[in-house]
Amino acid sequence: MRVSIHLLGRFAVSVDGRAIPGADWRRDRAAALVKLLALKPAHRMHREQAMETFWPDADSEAAGAS
Repeated sequence: MRVSIHLLGRFAVSVDGRAIPGADWRRDRAAALVKLLALKPAHRMHREQAMETFWPDADSEAAGAS
């Protein structure tokens, strides 16, 4: 499986050459998480880091449920 992510200009994702339309993203946070992971070394980060990025004022239980 080959995934291509374009971050400059318009955000676009394709899987094996098939474009994923914006309407297929059920939540804006899902697209934001893909963007964030695309920029991270090895495209990985701890769940706690992602929760702190998206919900800095929430406790860990509330952020984990989001």
